[in-house]
Amino acid sequence: MAAVIGAAVGIALPFYPAGWVGGVRPELGDPILTWALLRNVVMLGLYGCTIYFEVELARRFSRIGERLIRVDLLDLTPLRPFARRGLRSVLLWVVLSALISLLFLAPWSSEPAGGFLALTFVLAAALLLLPAWGVHRRIVTAKQEELARVREAMRVGRQGLLESAEATPPGHLADLVAYEARVTSIATWPFDLSTLVRFALYVALGLASWLGAAVVERFVDAVVG
Repeated sequence: MAAVIGAAVGIALPFYPAGWVGGVRPELGDPILTWALLRNVVMLGLYGCTIYFEVELARRFSRIGERLIRVDLLDLTPLRPFARRGLRSVLLWVVLSALISLLFLAPWSSEPAGGFLALTFVLAAALLLLPAWGVHRRIVTAKQEELARVREAMRVGRQGLLESAEATPPGHLADLVAYEARVTSIATWPFDLSTLVRFALYVALGLASWLGAAVVERFVDAVVG
């Protein structure tokens, strides 16, 4: 279905009159129009398949993270593969968006370019978050359960301290307070600083490709004009 949708978009684009120089579309059977149709069907059909596979793979990673992964709140390092999976998907999408940025060189580029650029950022963020969504939910649940246990222990310790100082070991309540703060500060996503830096770099590369294509298109207009 993803391939069919992509191919349908590929077929529709060449029939958009503004996409041709002078706003005149070649007649059916013209070699240029035939080439444009074949190229778009293959290219956008493959794009549709690629995006579908990436999203489906991300969803399966998310289900694995939610159902099968054991979470240690004090060591989230084993969960980093979910972040790496998302980064790989983002990088692939950035490469695809760089190819799509060539639309800036077309006469009708000013109309759909903004939408494609917004789609680049939205889908990049979704591909980063989706594989880690299940793990995120597991971390949130584990964090809530641990905080509930700590706060219950704090209530017991406080009651013992109020009733009898000897009933509570020295420093016990302070240790619980410090541990509660430590658990509260734990991030609920398996992303570290390097993950966020790489994500920003990948998105910046995608933006640079679009801006570069825009500069080329303006330069060509200036020279031809």
